Amino acid sequence: MNEEQNAQNFEAEEREFTPQELEKMRKETVAYYKNKISVLQVQAEHEELLARIAEAQLKQVAAVIRRAQLTAPPEEELENMKEQAEASKEAFTEEARQPRSLKKD
Repeated sequence: MNEEQNAQNFEAEEREFTPQELEKMRKETVAYYKNKISVLQVQAEHEELLARIAEAQLKQVAAVIRRAQLTAPPEEELENMKEQAEASKEAFTEEARQPRSLKKD
């Protein structure tokens, strides 16, 4: 039964259309696409706005990074700060290892 329906559908697709039918089909196709244009225009506007928002956010992040780079100390100072932190940590742990005694009056 399905084979018969497929054969009939295939035959219907194979038939030649009259010029009036072709013109009607063209008009329907044009009307269909004209209806879709308004939706697509709104969608395109939406996508453009999203792109502008993403670009603005990217510029903000770039500005923050640039500001951080400008205000960051040079590498040498960072190394000195790390060394000082290590030294103070070692001194603190040395003091913590020494036995504590109570203060006498």
